[in-house]
Amino acid sequence: MDETLTYNGRLSSETYAALEQLQTAGVKVIPVTAAPAGWCDQMARMWPIDGVIGENGGLFFRRAS
Repeated sequence: MDETLTYNGRLSSETYAALEQLQTAGVKVIPVTAAPAGWCDQMARMWPIDGVIGENGGLFFRRAS
């Protein structure tokens, strides 16, 4: 995710919209990042994704409905 979905540490509105479109189309979206648990928790709650793998594969947060 880091500098793949983001650019200079920011998630653009176009990328966010693309994530929403993927999810709406039924594509499971699960970014992978080295980010710590706190950031991953925020991503899982706020982004249009199904979950996030963080801390270099050390954890997985699934989005709850």
